[in-house]
Amino acid sequence: MKIEVKYFNIVQKKLDKKKDEVNLASGSGIYDLLEKLVEINGQKVKGILLDDNGKIKSYIKIYRNNKLLSDYEIKLSDQDTVNIFMAVAGG
Repeated sequence: MKIEVKYFNIVQKKLDKKKDEVNLASGSGIYDLLEKLVEINGQKVKGILLDDNGKIKSYIKIYRNNKLLSDYEIKLSDQDTVNIFMAVAGG
């Protein structure tokens, strides 16, 4: 199945790209997608998105088809769009 991944704000800047198109096996989930992104973009993706335990960092926000995910164990579907943001604060 084909998944479009779009990067925003600091994630986009650190990866120096706006998006990737990824082919995954049917039944794949968010962590399968992240593994594929590491294959495509190298280990820097792990440092940006994952903590030392391999879990998504608390300040990383992932949207599937414009809906914020709170459960990263969901399965993706063909033609999904996944947006990845780093939450920022300040003033």
